[in-house]
Amino acid sequence: MDDKKNQEIQIQVIDLRVIESSILPYSDIDTEETEIKTYGFYHAINVGFEIDRELVHINIGIKIHPNNSKEPAASFVIRTTYTIKNMINFIRDDEKIDLPKDLIMFFVNNAIASTRGVISALLMPTEYHKAILPLTNGKELFDQMEFK
Repeated sequence: MDDKKNQEIQIQVIDLRVIESSILPYSDIDTEETEIKTYGFYHAINVGFEIDRELVHINIGIKIHPNNSKEPAASFVIRTTYTIKNMINFIRDDEKIDLPKDLIMFFVNNAIASTRGVISALLMPTEYHKAILPLTNGKELFDQMEFK
């Protein structure tokens, strides 16, 4: 199996889609501030596999809190889907996925960048157009993730 893992890995982004999207007017947000001065961001990442279809799904959930409001003004779930040719080569005997850490990091970092662009485009015509998802250290996020 190790010889198969050392073969060239062929991957491709095959889908980028908005799974959930909600944007509230700033006037509906419970805050004492009349104008938006700062943004707080909350994120969650979920990695899923469809082995029979050779797919990896990275779902990134983002909640945006203007002026650190308790409730989010905008929330999104963006899915980036990749295909890995011969994914079967990365299945262990106990039927769990055994992808190289660097490859998963690539998926996560690429998905974060894609999510940043999609959210920026969705927010452009709104009063939250300056809420650009900050640069994120994918390694720190990866280290917090659990794989089962």
